[in-house]
Amino acid sequence: MIRANISAALPARSAAFPTILCLAFSAAFLAAPAGAQTPWPQDTKNPSLVIDAIPLPATYMNMGMAFLSDGRMVMATTAAETVNGEIPPADANSFVAIVSGVTGDMSGISVKKISNMWKQPSGITIVDDKVYAAERDGFYQIQNLDNPANLGANRTKIIGWPQPDAGLKWTNGEQWHQWVMTPAYVDGKFYGPYGGSTQPGGRSLTPPTSSYSGAFLSWAPDGSGGLTKVAGGLRQPNGMTTTPSGQMFVTDNQGGWLPACSFQLIKPGKNYGYRQGPPNTPNWAESLPYEPPVAWLVDGVHQSASQPLYLDKGPYAGDFLIGDVNSPGLSRVALDKVGEGTYNGALFFFTGGFGTAAVNRLALQPKEDAIIVGTFLAMGDWPAGGTKPMYRIKYAAANTTFEMREIHSRQGGVEIVFSQPVDPATAVAGNFTLSQWHYNRTVEYGCCIDGQGNNPSVASVKVSDDHKRVFIASTGATASLDRELKILTNGIKSATGASLFYATAYFTHNYQSQVPFSTATVAIADRNGPAASSNAMDLSIHQTVLPGRLRVQVSLSGNYSVSLHALNGARLDERRGTGPAEFNFSATPGAKSVRMLQVKQAGRSYVRRIFF
Repeated sequence: MIRANISAALPARSAAFPTILCLAFSAAFLAAPAGAQTPWPQDTKNPSLVIDAIPLPATYMNMGMAFLSDGRMVMATTAAETVNGEIPPADANSFVAIVSGVTGDMSGISVKKISNMWKQPSGITIVDDKVYAAERDGFYQIQNLDNPANLGANRTKIIGWPQPDAGLKWTNGEQWHQWVMTPAYVDGKFYGPYGGSTQPGGRSLTPPTSSYSGAFLSWAPDGSGGLTKVAGGLRQPNGMTTTPSGQMFVTDNQGGWLPACSFQLIKPGKNYGYRQGPPNTPNWAESLPYEPPVAWLVDGVHQSASQPLYLDKGPYAGDFLIGDVNSPGLSRVALDKVGEGTYNGALFFFTGGFGTAAVNRLALQPKEDAIIVGTFLAMGDWPAGGTKPMYRIKYAAANTTFEMREIHSRQGGVEIVFSQPVDPATAVAGNFTLSQWHYNRTVEYGCCIDGQGNNPSVASVKVSDDHKRVFIASTGATASLDRELKILTNGIKSATGASLFYATAYFTHNYQSQVPFSTATVAIADRNGPAASSNAMDLSIHQTVLPGRLRVQVSLSGNYSVSLHALNGARLDERRGTGPAEFNFSATPGAKSVRMLQVKQAGRSYVRRIFF
């Protein structure tokens, strides 16, 4: 979370940046952890993206964003930089505002404050056009979105965050980063990650200050029944996101007992690894069964991970974006489902292009499928470093980026899925280098990893029939919990001669698949689901989204099944056909989501991601 060992690759310190941040740490905290990786290239833009600064009338330290149904954005900002984790006083310049005009050429931008006198708001949640905001001391609803008479009083507290237990608090009363970031609403309840107990400065040699320390919390919309602990073992999380199926993912920040930032799938009753003891009293969750991160956000690439964002449409549908308040650029995580609820995760560079701004918050603009980026200039603790512009990301008309899209565990090695066909002459063993390590949790800050030097060897390389998948058979690249595999490519070209956008990927290899690699074409179409034909089956398929239903037309001889699945694999509906036929699946009007459409016949399978 807080980093004293800020690398030269990070933005230059602004003149206003308080020097006390660097003076507050001992020399023991200034060394980079072993195994630190090269940071993402800050100013390298993904060629398939259009990135524009949003022409707001001012710059802000962005702490939260969400969108109303009419396309207006609700934004939370703070005026208070954090120096030693203290809770700042309320400030008229810490406010919540409605921003209009974040569409098209953005020429009609306007900002209207609807609430102020906040301390450090940490997230905006919108449910049925009701606006909620998280604050240092609790969760609030903002009542008047039109013309509030008193900006400072325009909110109602729903529930407060946990207070320190008797005798378990800092002598100066601080609760360092113990509040909830970017709460989400799922199936009638609010959820949010609550910070664990750490000393000012980020060190973990401390007793738990609360019986809720590091909990993933839930609470009712009206606050009745208080807070419920769903899972535990979080250190200093800075946000969460949800998928259409209700899965909840959290980013956590490195430090003691957390050797790198992490990306977690929350499961009830699980412990995510952060602890107080020994020698201190254990926190409440240390006895729960351990759940590894879906993806380790390797050090150097990430130093202080911020709010993740699930992408529900577009060329990267089903993936996640993750920012960082101390490292440049945006990351993308693609999941590798090995079993029910068990995932590996691949970490890729997504894009730079935000100048010296650190990405703290992400949101989807539903009116034009844009990604909105909220920033500040952070150095060390967060929020800190001053205000910076906000940005809008849109997809270019053509997806021209040649890149690694997914990584999958396979029997005897790993499979890389590329966005375009590769040139088989370049997909050879000598152009892939593998290294791996194991994350080992200790009380030391950002430490430690082991197993370096025992790198897997590349035994052979196979290319699929459609040239979009490459299998790397290796000796030694086997899964275990908290295992990280780094894949470095050199000289890989597309069929048209293009070089890879970024040559390095990181694969958190928790679980070993026993599914063998097959060279046969796996007919997964573009992720936004255009009509296509499969080379693996004599099949023509077309889908049309109509009001309240999805119409699927299949041209296939013989008997077959057509099924609709959630992204987690759960089958939602199924039809059976013989010969060319048309099928209708129900769809809730206005409830957009990503689904998997599958056609199966005699052991062959066609799968397509669709959005409707």
